Amino acid sequence: MAAKYDVLCYGAISLDISGVVDQPWPGSRQSSATGCLFSPGGDAALVALTLAGLGLRVALAGGPVGDDPMGAYLAGVFAAAGVDLYDRAPGRTSVTAIALGRSGERSSITFHEDTPVGELPVPVDLIPDVRYLYACGCYGQNSALAGAAAREAGVPALLNLDAASWMRSACSTW
Repeated sequence: MAAKYDVLCYGAISLDISGVVDQPWPGSRQSSATGCLFSPGGDAALVALTLAGLGLRVALAGGPVGDDPMGAYLAGVFAAAGVDLYDRAPGRTSVTAIALGRSGERSSITFHEDTPVGELPVPVDLIPDVRYLYACGCYGQNSALAGAAAREAGVPALLNLDAASWMRSACSTW
């Protein structure tokens, strides 16, 4: 039987809102930006879009793509690119505001639900039906669960380890 998807991407999904600022964005001060751009963000989302652009069949799961205007926008972008959102997580869509300085510096802040990682679904039921798994490490233990399911199913997997998130997750389980 052929795999349902070439790749399952699991992890961070957000709506990025970015603009260019003339000066660094220091705390307690308002800055103006030009070139406002709305785009998908998050490691798993960007990998999924890239792979779909190369013609692969891709499923995406992980961070909440909520029932809100930001989630509707992202769902439309993913559908247009041929990326299937699988097992949409509950909660509001994460939004990241990004200030890009003219000389290359980057400042950002992400707004997201305070949903415990353990409440985000891990699509272990889909993993035997994919050829490859890509998991960003931002969800620590959940990414490890996806990796273990891939190993059990004989599915090659790549974990893009986010050491800080991984350590927070590992330390909280000791």
